[in-house]
Amino acid sequence: MCAGGEDGKDSCQGDSGGPLMSSEKVRQEFRWFLIGVVSSGPAACGVEGRPSIYTKVPDFVDWILKNMRE
Repeated sequence: MCAGGEDGKDSCQGDSGGPLMSSEKVRQEFRWFLIGVVSSGPAACGVEGRPSIYTKVPDFVDWILKNMRE
């Protein structure tokens, strides 16, 4: 999935594997959730209109849980 693309607000070189987080209100408080992992992006950091590419964590939850047990 793509995210970012705002001037000065995106992943940068060396951020691969880093988190893409989102907050959501749960029972009267905000909680943070991991929704993506940095995969790649433009050569320059935080370029307007040039989002980075993230792997969608929810698509791999079953695989992650299975492999954590092993």
